[in-house]
Amino acid sequence: MGSTPASIYSASGISAILGLNQHKTKLHAWQEIQESLTPGFNESKGYTFPEFPDNAPIRWGTCFEAAIIKLTEEKHGYQITEREKSYTKKFDQITLSAHLDGRIDENTLMEGKTTWNRAFYSIKGEDVNDETGEIEYKRRWGEPGTDEVPAEYQVQTAVQRICTGAELVKLSVLVFPKSTQEFEDLGWDVREPTDGDLDYSIREVNTNTWEDPFNWAKTFAQIGNFHTYLLPTNEKLETGIIEAIQEFDEKYVKPELPPPATNYPDIRRLITAPMGCIIATPEMVSKAAEYSEIVRELGKRGPTAKRQEALKVEIMNFMNTQRKDDWAVPNDKLVLISPDGGEMLINYSKSGFRARKAT
Repeated sequence: MGSTPASIYSASGISAILGLNQHKTKLHAWQEIQESLTPGFNESKGYTFPEFPDNAPIRWGTCFEAAIIKLTEEKHGYQITEREKSYTKKFDQITLSAHLDGRIDENTLMEGKTTWNRAFYSIKGEDVNDETGEIEYKRRWGEPGTDEVPAEYQVQTAVQRICTGAELVKLSVLVFPKSTQEFEDLGWDVREPTDGDLDYSIREVNTNTWEDPFNWAKTFAQIGNFHTYLLPTNEKLETGIIEAIQEFDEKYVKPELPPPATNYPDIRRLITAPMGCIIATPEMVSKAAEYSEIVRELGKRGPTAKRQEALKVEIMNFMNTQRKDDWAVPNDKLVLISPDGGEMLINYSKSGFRARKAT
């Protein structure tokens, strides 16, 4: 009898599990892992399998990968090898997987990224200062030559070091003057390689002229929009990643239990056949009332919109984990009722999430 196969965790899946991936949630990563272990898993459980994310930043980032490699080689005199090579490393019942943009030498890897001016110079709130009690802010991207890059790239490059044994990742970032969505809104388009054209290309929609992304990359570099960061081995970070993924595997993957939803689309993928009645706890009664009040006062927009979304997800996470009683409710709805059974607080169906009107 064979042993249970190890769960394989990619760098993008790991960043999602740690809550750092802009394009993928923890549940999304869990569904992908379960499907890789047991093909057809999501369908058998009644879950909707998530679509692969596709948006302007992903399209343009992929389009410019080769251009950033070439620009890095020209600027620093490197010869970058092992393009698009993958490595894995196994730890007990988990396997980490890393995809490389390239390798500079035995101990040094190369990773390429794109961003745009506003994101590159943006700041975010960090920990509260113990002495002043004030929130400290820092740039998402620090000074070139440092290791101060967004957290998701810290994780990705750490996974690359773990899997390859390399000691350093040099991360090159090309900064666009506009967002990639703005470029597409202006009419620019990117084209994937075809059988007759092995390279990505860019064109203005109103023309038939396709351009080499490297020409754009060189122009952006000439105006100071190309930078390199150094990310050396970080034992604390790398050990923490391994431990966090082992814990996730034990808590959610092995028992086949979905992690809590992060957003409303997560919920809709999990609950595809809503049915049943759930008794609310006092806490859920309070949250349902708060949600109803926000809707009554502000509708679906306004300064408390994020709170409204958070309440919806929290209520639905609760409903998804509770035993569903057989009450006299429509068989196409999942309903949350008051503890005395006399009042419907929330109902969820394929048409959406509804709360009773606030009084």
